[in-house]
Amino acid sequence: MKKDDQEKLKIFGVIQTINAVLSKIRESGSGIIDTNIFQKEIKKRKDEKMLFYDEVIFPKEGGILVTFKDKNIPPIKGFFFSETLETVDTIKKIGMAFVKVLATEIKRNPLGTIIAFVFFRKGIKEIIKCLLREMDWGLRRVRYKPRYYCKAVWAFYVAFESVRKKNPKLNEEISHLRNIVCMILEADNAYRYRVQDVFGEINKEKAKKDPIEELIRIADIWIEKETGKKKVDDREMKKFMTAYKIVWIKRILRLLKFVPQFKKVLRDFFEVFHVEDVQMDKEDYFHAFNGKQPFGWKSIKK
Repeated sequence: MKKDDQEKLKIFGVIQTINAVLSKIRESGSGIIDTNIFQKEIKKRKDEKMLFYDEVIFPKEGGILVTFKDKNIPPIKGFFFSETLETVDTIKKIGMAFVKVLATEIKRNPLGTIIAFVFFRKGIKEIIKCLLREMDWGLRRVRYKPRYYCKAVWAFYVAFESVRKKNPKLNEEISHLRNIVCMILEADNAYRYRVQDVFGEINKEKAKKDPIEELIRIADIWIEKETGKKKVDDREMKKFMTAYKIVWIKRILRLLKFVPQFKKVLRDFFEVFHVEDVQMDKEDYFHAFNGKQPFGWKSIKK
C-alpha cells in the first residue's frame, strides 16, 4: 500500500472515531458524518443500504455526487453533513418565524398592514435587510462555494446573480437572499425536491407578464400536491405544516403587489431563470420517493 493511501486510511479512522464518540455522547445522537435527521429518514424508508457511502465525486461541470456501496442505488446530489444541516435548519426556522408573524398580521389586519407598508416602507425594508444579513452571517461557516451547488440550485444562483447586477441599489439584500435560498435548497433535499417539482411547472411567459401571480399559481400547485386537495380550509390546513407555510407565503406575495420594485426584481429573475435546469431527473425521483412518498407529496408529475 502506498504511503499516501495509508495516511488517508489513518485520517478516515480518526474521523470515524470522532464520529462514534460524538454520536454516543450527544443528546441528539448525531456525529460529524451522519445526522439524526438522516438516520430517521433512512429508518422510515427501511433501506439501510443507503447509509453506506462509497465515494464523493466532484464532477467537472460542478456540484457534488455521493455514490453508494450498493450500485443499484444511483448517486445522490449533495453532501449531507450534520453541522451543515443543523445550521441550515436553524436559519430556515428563523426565516419562517418572520414569515409566520407577517402572514398572521396580514390576515388579522390586512388594511393596516398595507398602510404600514406604504407609510413605513423604509423602516420595514431596513428590518428585512438586517434579518437577511444576520441569517446569511449565521450560514457563513457552512456555506458552500457556488461551483459545488447541484444543477437545480445553480439555476437559482445564476438568476439571483443576474438580478443583483441589474439592481445595484439592492446588491446587499439580493446577495444575502441568494446565499440563504441556495444553501437551504442545497442542504435540505426534502425542500429541494419539492421546489424542483413545482418550479418545473413555471410558465415563463406568464412569469414575465405578472411574476407575482405566477408564483401564487405555483404556490397553489404546491399546496395541492402537499394536501392532495385543491381547496383546504384553515383548520384542516394546519394538519399539513409545509402546505401551511406556503399559505403564509401566498399572503405575503399578495401584499407585495403593492411594491412595484419587487415585481420588477421578480421579472428580472424569471427572464434568466432556466426552468429546464431545475426539473427533476430520474436520480432525483429515486431519492425523493424510492418507490414511496416519504416527503408528504400526494401527487407528482413524473
